[in-house]
Amino acid sequence: MFTKLKRHLKTAATVSSATALEGLQQPVCFLLAFTCIELTVIQPMIQLHTLGEAGRLTRDGGLAFMLVFGILIAVFTSGFTLSKEIAGGTASAAISKPVSRNIFLLGKFLGALFVILLFAYCQTLGILFAERSSERYVETAKFAGYVRDVRCGVAALIAPVLALAAAAFVNWWKRRRFGLWFFVFLVLLQTVLFVVSGLLSIEGSWNGLTAYDPAMDFRILPAAFLIMLLLMIFAAIATALSTRLQTGPAVAAAFIALFLGFLADTMFGGGGAAVQVVYAIVPDVQHFWVADSLGGGGTIPKPYVARAAAYALTYVAFVLTLGALSFKTRDLG
Repeated sequence: MFTKLKRHLKTAATVSSATALEGLQQPVCFLLAFTCIELTVIQPMIQLHTLGEAGRLTRDGGLAFMLVFGILIAVFTSGFTLSKEIAGGTASAAISKPVSRNIFLLGKFLGALFVILLFAYCQTLGILFAERSSERYVETAKFAGYVRDVRCGVAALIAPVLALAAAAFVNWWKRRRFGLWFFVFLVLLQTVLFVVSGLLSIEGSWNGLTAYDPAMDFRILPAAFLIMLLLMIFAAIATALSTRLQTGPAVAAAFIALFLGFLADTMFGGGGAAVQVVYAIVPDVQHFWVADSLGGGGTIPKPYVARAAAYALTYVAFVLTLGALSFKTRDLG
């Protein structure tokens, strides 16, 4: 039994790694990630108002970008790779090896999940950089007034551009995968920027190691984690839908599910048995979009995050089960 489980896990890992590599290599994937991060970081550099709270507009905008662009990345990674392999006969050849359909479907989802985690890491750092760069009132022994951390903002804007340039060079020099190396360089550059940013204060003075302070709003991390959980749900939905649909219809269905999820409490919160069934099936997006909780110095409680994570894992298991049933009866030709 242990040998069989080990074989299944190895097969799932092989399928997931191939899916992740193919997803990262898709031009739409790294272009969406690049655009999302750049739009997030450029906000505090051009915005003219703060909505009464420093960094709030930047923070909420970055989380919104993470949700919308992340759904597109999730659908294109899990949906496009699976539907293309079904249409091209690759799935039929893989399953005939012997790779069970359930393990194949699980591997496709895990590969898409890896891409989402990578995107979420980069975008979360982008939101932290953008929030630090936003205008705020600073008062120290040597300075008092409104400042923007332009250095951090410009560096955060340049990092994805440098990652593109470095990936292009590696692709030209060594014929390596452009998309994969873009994300490798982006993770490295953003991580280095995060570490180095603590050496300088927001107003530009030198902190050094003794007074090291990233000066970032880490209350953003639970909010970003909740959105990542929601993206995991949509990756599962896209994987299940792609057993029957092409990429275009899968994208449309994912955004319909997002729209219904935002209105779930209003539209389906009460009513008869049929309405309650719909309410149970539609993902409740409001559970994961809690950016308003950070307003006025608020925080997101850890027990709430834990309950949302349990809900997300349960929902993913439910959707993948439906996808497995659909895939089981799908004629792969």
